[in-house]
Amino acid sequence: MEEERRRAKRYPVCTEARITMQGNASKIVVSVQDISTVGMKCRVDRSFNAGDRIEIDLKVMLSAKETMDETITGQIVWTVKTEDDTDYFLGIEFHGLEKQSPKLYDSIHGLGDFLFPA
Repeated sequence: MEEERRRAKRYPVCTEARITMQGNASKIVVSVQDISTVGMKCRVDRSFNAGDRIEIDLKVMLSAKETMDETITGQIVWTVKTEDDTDYFLGIEFHGLEKQSPKLYDSIHGLGDFLFPA
């Protein structure tokens, strides 16, 4: 059996984010597949390089009436072509999310209680 190596629990989500390469003004829309307090997996229509530093614009629903817009920094740690060969999956690591955005960190951390109540 393969050992789980993740540092934080990942939660499935279905939302969009916009990423900007450091030193580039154009924003690229990505489909967020899952998220944790240390990173996220997303799907995008172009390739990136591991090590690329990025800025991420996220819109997170806190409740039925409240959303939060956050901009955080991160780095692409892996990229893989999708099975259908049309897009790419990206693994993005956040740079100290707890300090960058304590409210976003707490919201993601609280997803476990929301999705998997005791």
